[in-house]
Amino acid sequence: MNKQLLSYGDIVIRTFEVDEDNIDELTYVLNSAYKQLDEMGFRYLATHQDSSITRKRILGA
Repeated sequence: MNKQLLSYGDIVIRTFEVDEDNIDELTYVLNSAYKQLDEMGFRYLATHQDSSITRKRILGA
């Protein structure tokens, strides 16, 4: 069950549920959000991580 932390209009901030939410979609968002930084030479993990790394990092948070 997701716990809503904050909402603003149509935007809702809540906890990510590993067993319910889509790890692949979140990984795509992370890779896309960091793409420009990658193109500038910044090699943050989120620029290239795969879904297994996203899951591992969420579980470790």
